[in-house]
Amino acid sequence: MSHHQVNPQLSGDAGSQARVPRLSTYVASVKQIDECVSACVSEVIISHQNLARLGTLDSLALTELATYAKACGLKTSLEWDILMCEPEFHQAVRVLKELNFENFDSIRVQDPGAYEYALNGLAVDNSSVKKLGVHFVLETGNHNLEAILKWQNYGLLNCGLPNEGSKVQNGLKSAGPIASAQSKVNLERLVLSIELTEASLTEIIANLQVEVELLGLGPILLLYTPRHLLRYQVVAPNAATLFATAECEENSHKGFRIIDNQNGTFVFHEKDYCLIDRVSALMRMNCSVLRVDLRQQDSSAVPDYLGQISEICEAEKTQVGHQLTRASEGLAEAFKASYPTKVLRCFFQANATDVLLKHLKNKNIERKDEGYLGRVVDSTKGLYTIVCLEGNNAQLRVGDRVTLVSPAGTSKEIEISSLKNIEGVQVDEVSASRNSQEGADCDLSDGHEYAVLPFVKGVLPETMVYSV
Repeated sequence: MSHHQVNPQLSGDAGSQARVPRLSTYVASVKQIDECVSACVSEVIISHQNLARLGTLDSLALTELATYAKACGLKTSLEWDILMCEPEFHQAVRVLKELNFENFDSIRVQDPGAYEYALNGLAVDNSSVKKLGVHFVLETGNHNLEAILKWQNYGLLNCGLPNEGSKVQNGLKSAGPIASAQSKVNLERLVLSIELTEASLTEIIANLQVEVELLGLGPILLLYTPRHLLRYQVVAPNAATLFATAECEENSHKGFRIIDNQNGTFVFHEKDYCLIDRVSALMRMNCSVLRVDLRQQDSSAVPDYLGQISEICEAEKTQVGHQLTRASEGLAEAFKASYPTKVLRCFFQANATDVLLKHLKNKNIERKDEGYLGRVVDSTKGLYTIVCLEGNNAQLRVGDRVTLVSPAGTSKEIEISSLKNIEGVQVDEVSASRNSQEGADCDLSDGHEYAVLPFVKGVLPETMVYSV
């Protein structure tokens, strides 16, 4: 792995002081902005209906809201995260060209094409862009350090045109501090995935030169498609937003939340993601921003939730030596108990998605080479049982005794009273080596030899055959 130059302030060195992550959340009204100010939220995300997945604001309302938020002392971020083919991308660009960016501090993008346009095209097309940070959302995929560093380095090296005095590091031309100061657009933040463990996040953040944002509380998106999966089943205006819950027919999973709006259909997990009780861990890894998404909660309860979360973060500011206190532990547990949606931490503690894989394996059908002859591939009542010979030099002869081990683990010993080859010809023996010796005698394309036995009661396909 190549050496990475790290910003000491973001590196999480022992000597640096851990800071409580700043809070960020979504707003769509003046009332919600006032609630953020009261709860000490430092940044608000504002969503345009034609740019953001769950956006509801038109250009005028969005601009007015950003102006009010800035007047209240909040950082403002424009969200652009819809799925886009070429027509949708150009439509989004047309919207962006007409927006007033004077009261936006940053733009959030998720599509790589949107990332490129935000870095190098937006300031050219829109003269109102004076100083804009880019927040690149890497929540889907990008689970390793090298991939995340590639996205970071691309952003750092493509923020406007480098000057002649740019530095060359690791073979890449860097814009350097002078060019960054002159550029109107700069990569400011990376938003990392909820599928990363605490250990992975700690390593990744220590190697980055930009801010890192994590989801602290909010719904878990399972599926997003531009198709309207609910709308075709009901009569509803095109602009209507439909809500539903769903359950799985194949198992007991239920409570999936579904939203169908102008940008497509979204399926969310029944539980919300929550790191509110892990603020101390987020401080140790130097997470800069904690995002709270309460858009699916009762709007009347949102101010209380924001206030509790802010109180939890404030409680973590107290330090004793180098050890963070657990002053917020009781507050966090009380918050989770009162929060109406069940929560989980997904992979933050550990990624244990492969733990159950060993239980999915059927050890009864795992091949044991000692005495192994083959496996049953077909058995028809009253007619035949067919064995595919797979063992080294496997051979079945009339009069041999074999053991049959079923997928359920039961075993049965039988004596072979008669044999046929796959062509239906009565033979005294069938050998796995016959096909290689005689070549044309087997007309099956897989190259195996098959022995046809009289029907054996209770024997199923995948039953293993062993010599006695």
